[in-house]
Amino acid sequence: MLSLSLKEVLTRIKNGHLSSSEVYENCIQRAKKLKELNMFITETFHNEHDENSHEIQSKNDGMFPGIPFAVKDNFSTKNIRTTCGSAMLKDYIPPYNATVVQQLLNHGARIIGKTNLDEFAMGSGSVDSFYGPVRNPWKYKFRQKKNHIPGELQNKKIHHEDHSIDSFSSSQKSYSRNFSTTVNKPSKSDMTEHTSRHQQWSSDSDWFIAGGSSGGSAVAVATGTCFGALGSDTGGSTRNPASYCGVVGLKATYGRLSRHGLIPLANSLEVPGIFAKTVDDAAMIFNVLAGHDVLDSTTVPDRFEPVVLPDVPNVKGLTVGIPQMLTPSTSQDVIDLWSKVADMFEDAGAKIVPVQLPHSPYGISTYNVLCCCDVASNMARYDGIEFGHRAKDNLSTEQMFAATRHEGFNDVVRGRILAGNYFLLKSNYSHYVVKAMQVRRLIRDDFKNVFASGVDVLLTPTTLGDAPHAKWFAKQDNRTRSSEGDIYTISINLAGVPAITVPTGLSGNGLPIGLQIIGQDFKEQQMLTAAKWLEQETNFPYLDLSFLDDINI
Repeated sequence: MLSLSLKEVLTRIKNGHLSSSEVYENCIQRAKKLKELNMFITETFHNEHDENSHEIQSKNDGMFPGIPFAVKDNFSTKNIRTTCGSAMLKDYIPPYNATVVQQLLNHGARIIGKTNLDEFAMGSGSVDSFYGPVRNPWKYKFRQKKNHIPGELQNKKIHHEDHSIDSFSSSQKSYSRNFSTTVNKPSKSDMTEHTSRHQQWSSDSDWFIAGGSSGGSAVAVATGTCFGALGSDTGGSTRNPASYCGVVGLKATYGRLSRHGLIPLANSLEVPGIFAKTVDDAAMIFNVLAGHDVLDSTTVPDRFEPVVLPDVPNVKGLTVGIPQMLTPSTSQDVIDLWSKVADMFEDAGAKIVPVQLPHSPYGISTYNVLCCCDVASNMARYDGIEFGHRAKDNLSTEQMFAATRHEGFNDVVRGRILAGNYFLLKSNYSHYVVKAMQVRRLIRDDFKNVFASGVDVLLTPTTLGDAPHAKWFAKQDNRTRSSEGDIYTISINLAGVPAITVPTGLSGNGLPIGLQIIGQDFKEQQMLTAAKWLEQETNFPYLDLSFLDDINI
């Protein structure tokens, strides 16, 4: 059951072959057996005090009647704690729902949990969380069943392939977490040990990175714990983990999905992201979430036309641009797959043309400046006065401010605040911020020019390679790894155009690789149609964890 797509599950519920409660209970059991992956910060199932839980149980006439969804823990959820993966918000419980969360609830969805992320969504590995790292389920040897070699693959069609992937043992310690909305107060010593906790997992980490910053949501969908999930995408934070975990990751055009209730990182860059098992599923969720929101002035007021994908998509006559932007550190597996898929498009009647995006190589530097400036502004609200953590150092207001922010933020967040305030100094503003905004405009113009030349969609890699090993990933700092992980995705956020990552094949290590299709502003219909064609042609072998169903907990 849990290997089915959202579309397939809804069809079976409609036909009476499955019940919503049966689906939900199976997802709960799967979640309980996968706690070692650390995908959730707060589990919300069977919470008798959750207003939303009672509310959605009575709504069975929506698009997603009783279907489990996961929500990244930087979306506000009424009466359910929202931490942003940070000690600063360890005990914060919002009084309202983010618009996209409310849209899911209005259509009958049930929120199964709040997913783990890099602190305040700053990272590309989902390892810099106050609650410990998220672990990729691919090639992970679960302690639940010592003799099982996980990573068995399930063909997306009806038949199953009977082969497994080599794995290795995992003996890292579990992180102790509180899964209720009642939170234990963190101690000062607990909150100042960010660095030592990072060293703890990196010294004993025989597993692969889930990607970030929305790694928890990607893992939740990949493992069958839910049938869709919300992430956020500021520089690739949905598409990066989607590629590493073998699921679909959709970033819509900026202004198409409401950001109201999404705790901000970089306001002009980030959008809600969608994780799903298939392109059809992603399109269904997109149709429910998209549209103008009076609570978010950045959403476009134009009437939204729902996406309708053909059962058998056709790319004949489609013009696919191939940006000449190959980074030297891109793995050969990715290069070969990229070339193979381009040939597949051409063989199917699409026109393949090389295109130039000359300013995209400056995307990382541009993003670093603009993002840090937004971070410096957005993080100023966390002062220990109105909400969030407050230090016990009350010798003076200024000292309490400083102690609160030192205890509540990890070194990644503090570093971006420091950099942002430096860039925003009067003496530096024109040299850094103005220049970055000018380069952003050039990047945006590059995309406009390419699409104006007759190109319909672009095809690029999503990441440099498959999911990195945790020990290797920990050898460099957050900034270095983020720059590596976002190199193919970050210019899309700077330009504001839509993009989708589709799982396309396996690397030589047996790990997923996703390719990215980039569309034109508000033309998600065309982009998703091309993505569905690619999905059908490649027939990606999805992860099968059905062996867990035989384990009693």
